[in-house]
Amino acid sequence: MKKIVVILGVLVGIAYCTVISVQAQTIANNNISITIECRKNYDSSVSKLKNIVDSTHSVITYRYEKAINDGKRQLTLTISSDNNGYSAINKKLQTLGKITNYTITTSGKNIDTLSMSSNLSINNNKKNKLLKMLDTMKVSNSDYNNYWTQVNTINSQLSLLTEQMKDIKEQIQRPYSFSVNIYEFSETNFVSSSKNQRALSIVGAGYCLYNITNSRKEISNTSFQGPFIRYSNSLCRLHLEVGLMKGKEYNDTMNTAAINKLLTIQVGQIFYPRYFGRGNLKFFNVFAGYDFGLVFANSKEKMSTFCQLAPNVGFEIFKYKYLFIDAKAGYKLSLYKLQFLSGPFFSGSFNFIF
Repeated sequence: MKKIVVILGVLVGIAYCTVISVQAQTIANNNISITIECRKNYDSSVSKLKNIVDSTHSVITYRYEKAINDGKRQLTLTISSDNNGYSAINKKLQTLGKITNYTITTSGKNIDTLSMSSNLSINNNKKNKLLKMLDTMKVSNSDYNNYWTQVNTINSQLSLLTEQMKDIKEQIQRPYSFSVNIYEFSETNFVSSSKNQRALSIVGAGYCLYNITNSRKEISNTSFQGPFIRYSNSLCRLHLEVGLMKGKEYNDTMNTAAINKLLTIQVGQIFYPRYFGRGNLKFFNVFAGYDFGLVFANSKEKMSTFCQLAPNVGFEIFKYKYLFIDAKAGYKLSLYKLQFLSGPFFSGSFNFIF
């Protein structure tokens, strides 16, 4: 007798475990977070992203677009997909731009689908019984309102259970969830004052034209021109510039006392106006600045040294990640013979960023 009881107990245990295993269904969740830097046409890339979703029979469950830095846009999508869609989307997203972040988290959870189906059936039966009772019941009956309250409560439970079953079915069919953030590429502010930004070295070379406003033959040439080299640091907005200029009448042997060569060593700084992009535009970044330094003025008889201040304004004609071209104009104020060695200047340069 005891053996029979033990055998029955084992069989019941096996049957119970079998029921539990049938009731508990494991659903895999693969959450993928992707950030894409769009260097192409943003609107075209967004349209292409929608076509990718449609072509893989995936579903967009969430969509949000907002403005980010300097009016640029960012789109956030949540996409549900099946196994085939997962492979296809992974390959096609790379064509939209540079993927700057890609993380995937895999998890699983047990769902008692049998219990949920049973609850749906039980609640539906309760609801049908109550509705039949209400059909035969008079409105004046004291239990009439109470039964309707029960029906409404059951309706709420049925709605919740139905939504849960729908979500479970969706998760089973599409176990992959993509969170895609695609944003417009914004030019880096290479001359930013932000302390959190990495310092960039900028090396450039250019050509300068300098005209003396009230020149005298016995003091200097009427104008000078020549090349210069420049080194800049992006965070400090400071630059060091060395230039060599020759006078217009450099070969004039009659004016031995007149200055005919200028060696300039100066430091300077530039500032981007608030309402002109702050240096982030690809074309025509306006700036203002100053240069201050030493001038070694040479004639055929002697060499003089004096300081010079040059306030200026200019703009970056074209700006890319590793290169920009700028031009500026200003007025050189010499602190030696101010009236006879001062005048306007114009310069242009090519600059390379490292």
